[in-house]
Amino acid sequence: ASFVPVVAVSPDDTEIERLIKQLGSDNFREREAATKRLDEIGEPARVALQEAAASNADLEIQRRASRLMRTLNARLQIRCFEGHTDGVIAVVLSPNGKLALSGAVCYTSKDSAARLWDVATGKELRRFEGHTGGVYAVAFSPDGKRALTGGDLRASPSSRRSHASISARGTPS
Repeated sequence: ASFVPVVAVSPDDTEIERLIKQLGSDNFREREAATKRLDEIGEPARVALQEAAASNADLEIQRRASRLMRTLNARLQIRCFEGHTDGVIAVVLSPNGKLALSGAVCYTSKDSAARLWDVATGKELRRFEGHTGGVYAVAFSPDGKRALTGGDLRASPSSRRSHASISARGTPS
């Protein structure tokens, strides 16, 4: 008896194209099997799935390819930080990677605050207000204990502070 090692072979373009065509099969089980296999293949199938979702003549293939694209895209998202009510123009991670500081662009809303986030949980830790418009630049000091924001400021002396203190534990002080 001889021993033949089995090596997992990466899917090639031919297999991916065959599976995409199978998404439109008249046989439900074949469609489901192709969907499952393309989901397992993942990223290597992205370009072909994108093309199929955008321009395939078979609506079933378009629908299934679109759903697979949404699944692939969802795997890319690690954390979503929710809180700004307008677009975000500036983001920086603290030197230890535990905190993030973001600044809103303030085009359509009154959200002109910088926000401090816990990267692990996505929770907003603190809101820094005082800008009258967008917060166009954000930065941490090298030790991560201070943050600096740049943007439109009010004229009052009390709001002209250029940094905020952050404790070593990663929570605002």
